[in-house]
Parts: sequence; structure tokens; C-alpha cells
Amino acid sequence: MAVPAAASFLFPMWSAGAASASVVLPTSPRYCTANGGTFAGWLDSSPAIPICGPGPAYGGVGGYVNIPGPFGERGTYYNATPGFQCVELADRYLAVVDGLGAVKANGAQVAENYHAAYPATRLVRDGSRAAVGNAPRTGDVLSFSYSSSFSGDGHVAVVIGASVDRRTGDGTVRIAQENVGSTDYVRTLELSSWRLVDPSEGGGTEYSYPYAEWLVVPAPVSAAVRLAERHGWHPSGAVANPFVARPSIVLASFARRG
Repeated sequence: MAVPAAASFLFPMWSAGAASASVVLPTSPRYCTANGGTFAGWLDSSPAIPICGPGPAYGGVGGYVNIPGPFGERGTYYNATPGFQCVELADRYLAVVDGLGAVKANGAQVAENYHAAYPATRLVRDGSRAAVGNAPRTGDVLSFSYSSSFSGDGHVAVVIGASVDRRTGDGTVRIAQENVGSTDYVRTLELSSWRLVDPSEGGGTEYSYPYAEWLVVPAPVSAAVRLAERHGWHPSGAVANPFVARPSIVLASFARRG
């Protein structure tokens, strides 16, 4: 997919307090319709995030959807996704709920690339020793891939609930996602001995993806990022964010797929 032409304006930081009548908040169902889609349901978070569709793979429009957050469009960095891709929901969730600037990634690389940009977060690989006792929890972001290296387009979803027996590692994980069929915006996966299993696919972590990993954003990280914003953290990078390893990774947010 070709990288779009650079925007020449600065997209404003998302702020509920700074919103004007002309701004459609990313927490409003109107955000879906304003960007050529339809409201498909709610992601149960604080604040609540609307799930939008359909995605480009299911007949949706491919116009660019701006991602809110501390980094907007600036210079050669285009902070947007073509339509309601799966990465749109993940990026919007991480921006609005956790205050993280969007990171360039296809669905398969969302968890890994955000972790690289914000190293105070944690990255957990499904089936690893680290996953034992650390099942996906509400607010985690799950990347899925056909490759153990998490290359290719892949897919990404946001965890909206989990019920896990901490003795056995068995339970369920509920996810919200975009760019899927109309009945799949919210799904329930199973956890068996600390491994994700899609009950409808007989072996994949979700659908037929054999590999999954998830991003964990601890509350102190979100609080510190928001504090940096209030004290002048700016897209120019003039004020350093202690949780960003390489600001260029955060700024370079081109068209993503998934």
C-alpha cells in the first residue's frame, strides 16, 4: 500500500476539555459516521470507545481516518489509517485511554512496535513462560500473526474482559475489533493452560492465526504520558517523553493495514 501524501497541517491534540462544536470526539458514535462508517457497538472502557465499521475488507470506505492523541499530522508524518482497519480501533483506544501517540504498524506488529516506542510497557507472547500467570486482561492489546516473527499484515484487537482460573490457566478472553464480519466485532476466545484458543477454528489463537502476543500498558505509564502532555510534550519532540525510546517511531505513523 502506497504511503499517502504528507499532510500540511497539525491535527489538534485530542482533549475532551478542548473540544469545540466542530470536533467530533473519538468517544462519540458520530465519530463512525463522520468518517464514512457506521456505529457497530461499544468498547467498554473509560471513557467508552465506539466500534466502527465496516472495515475496507468488508465493503467499507477507504478514506483516511485521523487517529487522535498527542501526535497528530505534522510534516511528513501522516497519522491516519485507510478506513476502519483493525489498527484504527487499537490506535484510537491507546490514544484516548492511555494517551499514547500512534505508532507505525500493521495489525501483527501493533503490540511489538508500541512496546518498542514505550519500553515501560510490557509485551507478552502467547505460549511463552511469561504468559503463565499473565493472561490477557482488560485493556491489553492483542496482535495476531501467521508468522512467529509477526511479519505481514496480521490482525489486532482490544481485550474488553477476561475470566481466568489462575490455578489452571483455563478461561475466556473477550475482545473487540474492527475490519471483521458484522457478527465478529465482539468475540470470546478461550484460554487453555495459559494458551489462547479460538473455539470456532480448532487451533488458532483467533481465526486461523497461530501466533499472538499482547501489549500491557501499566497505569503509571498512562499517567506519566498524560502528565508529560500537560507540561508541554509536543509533536515536535521539544519536550522529551521518558517512555519513548525513539520518538521517530512514534511520529512516523503511515497507512497501516490489518
